[in-house]
Amino acid sequence: MIIFIEKDILTRKRLSDLLVRERVIGVDTAQQALEIGIRYKDNLDLFVSNIQNFKVLTTNKILTRFCKKLGIDLLPVLAYYRDGEENIVESLEKYDGKCRFIRFSDSEKFPEHYVNIIMELYPDVNADVPSASEMWKASKVAEQHIDPRIWLKKEGFIKGKKIQDTGSAESDHTNYKSMYYDLKEKYDKLLQELEELRALLGE
Repeated sequence: MIIFIEKDILTRKRLSDLLVRERVIGVDTAQQALEIGIRYKDNLDLFVSNIQNFKVLTTNKILTRFCKKLGIDLLPVLAYYRDGEENIVESLEKYDGKCRFIRFSDSEKFPEHYVNIIMELYPDVNADVPSASEMWKASKVAEQHIDPRIWLKKEGFIKGKKIQDTGSAESDHTNYKSMYYDLKEKYDKLLQELEELRALLGE
C-alpha cells in the first residue's frame, strides 16, 4: 500500500494514476498520513509526499520515531519538489530510512523516472512504465480540454441555462472554474472515504 501526501487534488490524482493498479490512499497532510499509517501499519509499503509534508515528517525524526513505535521497518519515501523548492531539499533533516527525491515536471520523461524510482523503493509495486506514460499523456490532454461549464451542466449543477462554448466573460469563466474544482475536491474526498470504508470491510 502507498500513502500519498498532497493537498492539491489534481496533482495527487495525476501522480496516483501513474500507479493505477496499485492501492494508493491519498491524504492532504503529514498528520493524516500518520493516522492512516496507524490503521494500516501491517500493509504499508511506501510514502510518496510533496517536499513540504516530507519536511514535517523528518523534523525531529517524526517518521523514524513513528515507525519504531509501531514496530515496523522504516518506510521508504519518495519526495517530489517543484522548481524553486530546492532550498527545502537542502535544509531537510536526514531521514534514517530509504529516501529518494524527484523534481516534478510536465515532461514526457517524468513518468518513467517516477515509476522507476518507486520500483527501486518498493520492488513489489504493481506498475509498469508504458502504462504510466500513457496515463500521463491522457491526464495532460484531459486537463487541457476540460470545460468546467459543460461539466457542471452535464452533472446537473447548473439547470435552465444555455452553456455556450464562446462569448463568456473571463470573470464568468473563472467563477465556473472555481466552482468546478471545489466540487471535484469534495467528490475526490468522498471517493477516498469510500475506499477506506471498503478496506475496513475487507472488500
